[in-house]
Amino acid sequence: MALVSMGTALTMPLPGASRTIDATARLRVMAEELSDVDCSAVVVTAGLDVELGLDLRIDGAEQVRAARTRVLSEPSFAARAGRAKRAMLALPDLDEAVTDLEKLGA
Repeated sequence: MALVSMGTALTMPLPGASRTIDATARLRVMAEELSDVDCSAVVVTAGLDVELGLDLRIDGAEQVRAARTRVLSEPSFAARAGRAKRAMLALPDLDEAVTDLEKLGA
């Protein structure tokens, strides 16, 4: 299953770019290139660096195919994803986070 999300970052030019990105075409390419792989994939575009080492910058079908192959074949991606998952599961639940934020605002 592939979940491909364009978010709002693609509705405006990226830093250093003079044009917006055709989100529909990019979404279609990513979905098509990931559709024949038996795995779960989350694709997001925010134009930001990801410190966790879970991302690859891609542009176009060939780079999607290369990234797909790399992510599925290099154990380091699964290891980093596992660490990120454990870190997220260790975060406080939503109710606790809201209470903490309310305390900060008081």
